[in-house]
Amino acid sequence: MKKSLRQMLTVTLSAVLLAGASTSFVAAQEESSASEETSSVVSESASEESADEEVPAEVSEAQTGLDEALALFEEEYPESSISKINVEMVVDDETEEVSFEYDIEGLDAEFNEYELDLVYANGEVTESEFSEGWLNNDEEDQAEESVSVDSNQEPVEETEEASTEAEQAASDAESVQESAQSVQESAEETQESAEDTVEFEERTLNLEETITLDEASEIALTEVGEGEVVEWTLESDTAEFWGLFGDEANENPIWVMDVENMEADNDTEVHVDAITGEVLNLDEVQEDVSGAQNEAAEESAESTQEAVEESAESTEEAAEESAESTEEAAESEAESVEESADQEAEEVESNAEESVDSAESATDGQ
Repeated sequence: MKKSLRQMLTVTLSAVLLAGASTSFVAAQEESSASEETSSVVSESASEESADEEVPAEVSEAQTGLDEALALFEEEYPESSISKINVEMVVDDETEEVSFEYDIEGLDAEFNEYELDLVYANGEVTESEFSEGWLNNDEEDQAEESVSVDSNQEPVEETEEASTEAEQAASDAESVQESAQSVQESAEETQESAEDTVEFEERTLNLEETITLDEASEIALTEVGEGEVVEWTLESDTAEFWGLFGDEANENPIWVMDVENMEADNDTEVHVDAITGEVLNLDEVQEDVSGAQNEAAEESAESTQEAVEESAESTEEAAEESAESTEEAAESEAESVEESADQEAEEVESNAEESVDSAESATDGQ
């Protein structure tokens, strides 16, 4: 009996263990399947995200060389800012090797000028030359003037006490005057500093706001249709250029590009706003300006003709009035002369009659 009970317990325990193992196996299979599904979903999601990512645009050799030139310039002159960029593509006539020549100009806060000339070919800098331009002499002049003024001042001797109240009052007045002069000089320096800041911003480029050389090239080629950009210029001082558009308030820097078409054997100059990317068509502006000038000339001619006609009419009226006045004056003068002649004739006749009467009287008396 005990043996049968032991056998039954063994069988029952084995069945329980088998059932647990079976359950664990099924759970493991389900977990493995779920893991595979999750992995598949993650993989598909990663593939979709990878497909949605934009492929980075290819950077041209001209842009790569420019980036290298700007980095070298900033490394050499860290306190300066770029004021002008000029890039020119050069093709060797014999080897047909392409290189790019860069001219980078910059200013510092004191308007000292710096320049880098660099040649980039076959993925490396082959030539580079740094140079410094003229120095703004205002600071030197101010320093010399300051030294000159100081040298003319008499040394101030400190005394323990003023000899008289009058001397103390004079000293106080002089101190006040010096303080007022110092305040005025400080205000002038602040104004000059503000003006210098504005001028510095106008004469330098903020390259973080401007479109890149490659972006400008793409816009120019889209505008022209076909060809190759062979020269680029980016300049900050564009007030005169914007003046052609009659929009002096806008002084954004401008990319000026020369697009060469070898097949058509012509060059096209394209101007692009370096901030907005807008193409600035000078031909249309010149046509508008020419049209406006022609319209103004026509209006001026019409005004002149009207003025001439009015002047002619006025002259004719004046001439008629003058002729009428002259005729009236002549008639009046003729009447006056005739009346005067009649009066003179009557007087002569009267005098003659009196003479005859007198002669007759004299004869009768004899």
